[in-house]
Amino acid sequence: MFLKKRSKELLDRYYERQGHEKRGLGSEMASKVGSIFGSDNRKVEILISEELAASVLQETHSAFRRCGALSPSNLIAENGLKIFNILLEFLIKQHVQYAIDFGLSQAPSAEPKTEPDMSMFLLVQEANTVWHLFEKQFNDDLLPLTAQSPIHAEAVQARKSMKDAMETSMDSALEKTITSAIGFAKNILKSEQKRNDFLSDELASQATPACRTAVEYLHKVISSMKKHLDGENIDLILIALGGKFYTLIYEHLQAFQFSSMGGMLAICDIKEYRTAAKSLNSVLVDSKFDTLHALCNLLIAVPENLRQVCTGDQLANLDKNVLHNFVKLRTDYKANNLQRLFT
Repeated sequence: MFLKKRSKELLDRYYERQGHEKRGLGSEMASKVGSIFGSDNRKVEILISEELAASVLQETHSAFRRCGALSPSNLIAENGLKIFNILLEFLIKQHVQYAIDFGLSQAPSAEPKTEPDMSMFLLVQEANTVWHLFEKQFNDDLLPLTAQSPIHAEAVQARKSMKDAMETSMDSALEKTITSAIGFAKNILKSEQKRNDFLSDELASQATPACRTAVEYLHKVISSMKKHLDGENIDLILIALGGKFYTLIYEHLQAFQFSSMGGMLAICDIKEYRTAAKSLNSVLVDSKFDTLHALCNLLIAVPENLRQVCTGDQLANLDKNVLHNFVKLRTDYKANNLQRLFT
């Protein structure tokens, strides 16, 4: 069939210009390719082309028009479906889905030592752009040919199955990217936060350098996300990032001991983290950081006021073990026998 041959030629020409040899990318092959491209600071190669998509769509647009004009009336829907299946195979499966799978094979590690590439956000943006073009042709060109035929349900189901598969792959790409970003933020804190940062007897005037570096990196990630993602994608992924960032900071604090002044410094850090998290526009994430800020008050309260702080509005409903674990981080925990407050 001319259309199938023409579509293959367009794809082959594109990959030849990119100097790319296509590979089968099942789970086993993706793992092997990932081991080849596993450098965290290597830029993800994006193999989605709107120009190629436009060329393929123009060919299928002409084919749909010929179908409507030249096919016998009883074969219009059937022939339209054949054209649609070619479009689905070459543009979506062999180009867009392949590009996403190839991108996944290059995903950075979960805890990189160097700043990971965030190009997966651009990859998802490009995939969504081509999908919207594909759906427009589905509605504009295929629907008039099949709407009155039972065949239309077959086309709708094929489109849905392909969309579900793409969304699963894109969700995985986004998840791997934010996991890597949080992993790098963890490395920043681990390497730059000094063991005695929170043991000072001096009153803190600003957040620690480790905090400021981590927050600067977080803003960079959020900016990249907001630049390339939109709709439900951006809302869900920002919440996911915020949840992972909160867990990172919560667990990070558990690794330190705090003097009273050190507790004040921790609160300075939490304020920075909380301000950064507000740019995620998530009530849930804001609430988590508000609670963490309240927990840090346990690090600075005088011993005789601790019980009152524990029963305050933001902490009263927390598990007693959570409160106790924070109080254990105080340098005066043993000297003031603070364990007695939790027995």
